[in-house]
Amino acid sequence: MDAYLVLKVDSNGNAHDASSSSSAPGGRWDVKMLACKAALKAYRKAAELSVEDHLRLGDAYLNGIEVPADAGEAFLWYRLAAKKGNAEAQFKLGRLYEAGRGVEKDNCKAMKWYVRAAGQQYVEAMFHLGVCYEKGLAGVSVCKSEAICWYKRASEKGHAQSAFALYLLYEMGDGVDQDVGQSIQFLRRAVELGHTEAQYRLGWAYEHGKGVDMNRTEAVVWYKIAAEAGHAEAATCLGLCYQHGKGVPEDKVQAVKWYRKAAQQGHAAAQTNLGFCYENGEGVEVNLVQAFEWYKKAAEQGHAAAEYNLGLCYEHGKGVAEDKVEAVKWYLRAAEKGYHHAQNNLGLCYDYGRGVEVDKAQAVTWYKLAAEQGHAIAQNNLGYCYEYGEGTEADAAEAVKWYRMAAEQGEKHAQNNLGRCYRYGRGIGQSKQEAIMWYRKAAEQGHASAQTNLGYFYEHGEGVPLCVYESARWYKLAAEQGEKHAQYCLGLCYFHGVGVPKHRAEAVKWYRKAALQDVASAQNNLGQCYELGEGVGQDFCEAFRWYLRSGCRGELHGQYNVAECYWKGRGVEQDKAKAATWYRKAADQKLAPAMTALAKCYEYGEGVEQDEGEAVIWYQRAAAEGDAEAVNRLA
Repeated sequence: MDAYLVLKVDSNGNAHDASSSSSAPGGRWDVKMLACKAALKAYRKAAELSVEDHLRLGDAYLNGIEVPADAGEAFLWYRLAAKKGNAEAQFKLGRLYEAGRGVEKDNCKAMKWYVRAAGQQYVEAMFHLGVCYEKGLAGVSVCKSEAICWYKRASEKGHAQSAFALYLLYEMGDGVDQDVGQSIQFLRRAVELGHTEAQYRLGWAYEHGKGVDMNRTEAVVWYKIAAEAGHAEAATCLGLCYQHGKGVPEDKVQAVKWYRKAAQQGHAAAQTNLGFCYENGEGVEVNLVQAFEWYKKAAEQGHAAAEYNLGLCYEHGKGVAEDKVEAVKWYLRAAEKGYHHAQNNLGLCYDYGRGVEVDKAQAVTWYKLAAEQGHAIAQNNLGYCYEYGEGTEADAAEAVKWYRMAAEQGEKHAQNNLGRCYRYGRGIGQSKQEAIMWYRKAAEQGHASAQTNLGYFYEHGEGVPLCVYESARWYKLAAEQGEKHAQYCLGLCYFHGVGVPKHRAEAVKWYRKAALQDVASAQNNLGQCYELGEGVGQDFCEAFRWYLRSGCRGELHGQYNVAECYWKGRGVEQDKAKAATWYRKAADQKLAPAMTALAKCYEYGEGVEQDEGEAVIWYQRAAAEGDAEAVNRLA
């Protein structure tokens, strides 16, 4: 409670103390009577002043209504009224003694006047005595039982705040045995007396089943009553109910209405939620600038979720110019408050140098803080750092630990990573069955790499019965998401009619998609399609172009085909020296036809100096790889 009294003035110029339920005879006291000093002086010199006149003059001087504020003068008038037995004046005089306003601070006298006022059933005095004993104010020792006694007396007289204070004490078991049922009774009493905070709390109790049976419909009723009375938290909760259809049909427009009402009162959570609605077009048209503005209002109040969302806006340029440095600033603010989403994102910034210098150790620090709070993505990221020794010592077993934590929460990337660990025995015993289980979990969530891996197991019958149809199905799901290896494998399926009908044009389509993502085998196969006119018009130049791209990426078949093009002058000017160079590249990778071709070059001196000894060496190497022509040449 404030250490002074506030006198409210209504639209008609009438003044009254907000804490008082009494009124002067004939209605509210008209402050306009004191509009000029002359009138006041005459009023003070009047032979007789009523007790109510003394009280209202005290109010006028205390609050500076039509006269200069003067607590000392207010004290004099309150004392006159108090000595004449006016309970309201006695209470207000006690407040001045307690606060030391207009008179020397004197807690003993303050308590004396509070007790006198309470003895006259003045409920504000009863309530304040309860506050003094609950919190140890006005020089008294904390005595919760005495506080409860005074609160009960005031509550019985219809004082809402006292009933609410009793609710809090019984709910927390503060100075009394915790009794949820009793606390709810006092809460209902406060609600009946029109206490707005109590109305909100009753709504919360119904929503969460605290002391009452859970009833979200009833929760909405009380949230709405409190919200309509201007309770910002209740308006925010009501907005959430409408947004998510809890206790009321889902209505995003109504959600926005109530968020806005609370947001305009400065409620940070409501401002954040309103920003979310603008960002995602829930109940309003998408407006990223408005989203940014509301996030900023909440963030400037220190709301962690808003700080995080503001960081996202700056990082991705949503509603504001992209600014990675500013993003890091806001992530850091939220992260330091323990907000795990921000901690993970700050880790990503350090991991990849977004708005800060790359610092893998810092990345691990922030990932770990978020991971320890159960943030699944951070757990996966931390596992990756341990698996590959980024920012910390490599520890495959530790990687598996964090992958598993995330995977068990349903994090698909972690499920795929855990599958890989089981597949290759990294940090845990090798198990294809476990690998397949985790790949499947990730694949069913749409994880493209896991779908590709699962397709591989079905194609080769590893850990599952061989099933080319199931293999092709998983490859297709992954390929349609742009997974390049799946695109290549799906191209093979269509080219050879494995698990799908043979369709060379469809094969070319998928080879091309993978080739454009630099899958070297796909580039070579696309080259072959152009060379042979399979699924596409025959075009030797285009074939050579794709062979060359494949060969330059180290694909041995691509290297061999480049050599063949140079040897035959197909799609490129004939050049046997270049042919020999490319044969050697493929031969060095133990491609038997390339070894034989290189041996012929040495045998006949084509593209290289003739060297029968070198020819024999390459024939022998090719023969060792099972090349029939090489075997015949050596016979």
